[in-house]
Amino acid sequence: MEAMKTYSNKNRCFIGALVSLMVFAFLSPALGAECSIPPYSTMERQTLQEVVKCCEREIRNNVPEFGKLKALGVAWHNLAVCGVEGAPNNAVDVLETARKENSEDMIVLSYLGSSYTMKGRDSLCAFNMVRYVNKGLEYLDRAVEKDRNNFILHLIRGLNNFDLPIMYKRRDDAYEDFLILSEMYKKNPNPNFTRIMGDVYRKLSTILKEKGEFKKACHFAKLADQSKQE
Repeated sequence: MEAMKTYSNKNRCFIGALVSLMVFAFLSPALGAECSIPPYSTMERQTLQEVVKCCEREIRNNVPEFGKLKALGVAWHNLAVCGVEGAPNNAVDVLETARKENSEDMIVLSYLGSSYTMKGRDSLCAFNMVRYVNKGLEYLDRAVEKDRNNFILHLIRGLNNFDLPIMYKRRDDAYEDFLILSEMYKKNPNPNFTRIMGDVYRKLSTILKEKGEFKKACHFAKLADQSKQE
């Protein structure tokens, strides 16, 4: 119970803006001119709320397009990351609809999984907390299994795994995801990912310190510092 309480009271932005900034490098949602601000590129509440209003208006007035549903779902997800009340439920609802439109889009499935973990985070009932977090983890795992070479999917799952309480036993999974990200970046050092990798390296260093592997922890701490300077 103490672990669940700790999870519920964690910093609301437990995924962080880095995910959104990195995803923007890959995704270009098909938004109309009035919805030209992609939610992937920002964690600024007012901007996200404007995107939500715009997308909801266009969806309400027209047949819902997958691209708009996806953008709306991610906007709600990012608002959920920043602790906006009710946002996790809205993100889940929209992303479930988007998933029905295109069940092969693993980015949608990954964001949906992350939204479920936040829905669990905000649940007052311990049973619902565990139920929603487990469902979210199932979706995150399924997305990675489907596309193991996708940088984004490993990042979103890794960050979720890292922030979960010990009771879920996902620390080693986070470690594996972060190591994979490190290898991917080493082979393809895209400058768009430099800031994100700084965060990944810091988390790798933290986990390695917990494991007592201080030499390796120091190595990744130095990489994190280098990423910050770049």
